[in-house]
Amino acid sequence: MRAFGTCSALVTASVVSLVTSSCAAPAATSTARAPSAASAPAGTAAPGSTGYHAGGTLEAVAATSAADAWAVGDLGKQNTPLIVHWNGTSWSRVRAGAPAGTELRAVAASSPGNAWALGQTWRTDSSRSMPVILHWNGRAWRQVPSPAPPGAFLNSVSVTSPANAWVVGGYSADRSVGSTRPIALHWNGSAWRRVPVPAGAAAELTGVSATSASNAWAVGGPLGGTTGFVLHWDGSSWTQVPSAPASAGEPIAVAATATDYAWLADSAQGTEVTWPGGRVAGLWNGRDWTAVPIPLVQTHEEGRGGDVKALAVAGHAAWMAGDYCTTPTSCGNGQLLPLLLRWSGGAWQPTPLPANDAIFGLAVLSSTSAWAVGDDSGNPTSPYETLILHWNGTTWS
Repeated sequence: MRAFGTCSALVTASVVSLVTSSCAAPAATSTARAPSAASAPAGTAAPGSTGYHAGGTLEAVAATSAADAWAVGDLGKQNTPLIVHWNGTSWSRVRAGAPAGTELRAVAASSPGNAWALGQTWRTDSSRSMPVILHWNGRAWRQVPSPAPPGAFLNSVSVTSPANAWVVGGYSADRSVGSTRPIALHWNGSAWRRVPVPAGAAAELTGVSATSASNAWAVGGPLGGTTGFVLHWDGSSWTQVPSAPASAGEPIAVAATATDYAWLADSAQGTEVTWPGGRVAGLWNGRDWTAVPIPLVQTHEEGRGGDVKALAVAGHAAWMAGDYCTTPTSCGNGQLLPLLLRWSGGAWQPTPLPANDAIFGLAVLSSTSAWAVGDDSGNPTSPYETLILHWNGTTWS
């Protein structure tokens, strides 16, 4: 998923959310009535395919089972929020229940009857955006009141139950340079409330992932800086956790499945940070974070390197999406290639993509089932079109 805040300039319309909707929800056990399709047709699902085709971009995806997945984004020039649902057979559009002009950038679900989506909308009478939080109750998407102030950008959402969800992002305290503050919101089953976070000024939170009411991770960093931070929720408060991978970069996404298993991804761009051999990911073992190299994604002295856009985990099955460049010259010219990396248990391994497309969101169900969403911006000769890929344990298609 991609961040709304000032830091999104660092990743130039390519990131965040990291993520996202970055977390893969546990398989759901409850049941809910199937979603109703939107009344206005906008896009098609090709017979026998796992895709949904419309003019626009899908920014994030979440899945709870082989028959329940959500993807969110927008319809591009139509400036219309887009939500599509997978029922095990096909993708179909579902009414968003959001104001016109809303851009959706993150989604998370814990069951077929409980999902959350984040976005922001621009009011015609104001230059400031308004944060939008949507909830799916098994029948419809509806906007839910939020304590986030006007102008806040909500980057990531995670949910474990109807009474436990987190949203993180940032907001501008007084609209002046350097006034950005991180924000964390918690859902207790009836309302969202702000929760204090131990992070300083000119910073935002870019990713959150929870496994229970007493275990959650959040990551972020200063806007335009190179020193990130990692926060942990123990059920009563957020505390900052020392982290070698985060202390030298900008962690953009985090995904956890247990108290002793979590990943974070460093998404800093530019020449501020130079890791030997390229970027690194952080792996949590229950005691500390260790650095794991990310292949291909490197920082080049003569131009920007690659980038990590999305991270998702289920059990010990982990995926990472991003882009990379082959030489300093191609980096400087912005000639980036997409990548999807799978954690093999010992290293991150690249997997072939069916086309040169952009991936912004990931969801993982198991080692043999995962979703990736984005758009076909790798094809410069045509307008952007939504992209959905599925991993069957062997290939992406």
